Amino acid sequence: MVFQAQKKFRQGRWGRDLAATPGFGRHSDLWLMEMATRRCFRLTDTPEDDTSGVLHPHFSHDGNKLTWSEMYKAPMFLNGYGEWKLQVGDFSFKNGSPVLSNVKSYVPGKAGWYENHGLSLDKGTLLFTSTFEYDKAFHSSVYRYNIDQDRLDRLADQKWNEHALYSPSWKRIIWMSGWDNRKGATDFSNPDLPTFRNKAAVAADASLSPDGKFLIAYLQLNLVTQEGVTVLIELEDDWERPGKM
Repeated sequence: MVFQAQKKFRQGRWGRDLAATPGFGRHSDLWLMEMATRRCFRLTDTPEDDTSGVLHPHFSHDGNKLTWSEMYKAPMFLNGYGEWKLQVGDFSFKNGSPVLSNVKSYVPGKAGWYENHGLSLDKGTLLFTSTFEYDKAFHSSVYRYNIDQDRLDRLADQKWNEHALYSPSWKRIIWMSGWDNRKGATDFSNPDLPTFRNKAAVAADASLSPDGKFLIAYLQLNLVTQEGVTVLIELEDDWERPGKM
């Protein structure tokens, strides 16, 4: 299992621990845990300063590559998200320990915040979220970047879009979208529905079951305190059919 964890450097300093929460990822490194033994291995060693951070590691479908986002320039105080790059590396084991090699960096658009969502089935396309086309806060889009062709496609165009993932068939993409997009699979912020939790809920990370019948999702109820809830959603059997959802 791959995950991100806060560095020990100056933990407890005002604002530093909040900035290291999983959704922000500053002052963090990537780690791998061996499930059978619970041994942990550090995969990255980012600088111990305010310019460092990692976000959203994902294995490729065959497990031979690892992708993630990495910060290389910190944001100005209370302004922006900093500057990030998409990282793609070969993943293997040597003498029982994990090894990242041949790491390549990508910034498909202008400098800005890039959040990795992983590779396509053929490992030729990166899926990610970025704010690079927007000057306003809370504006982002989901993009698809063909590495070999150096081609960038924007897939969503409302105010805020994030947390994209491929369906099990690799034919559709699910992502979180803001209030402006009223076509969706769920609506947890509608007070007229039984799923409403008496406060606005921001859909965040999600994962589909291998058979595509269930979606497990994290709903963020408070950005500062990181209060949230995990929900399990049963999908219609034919939701991947064109015209559904």
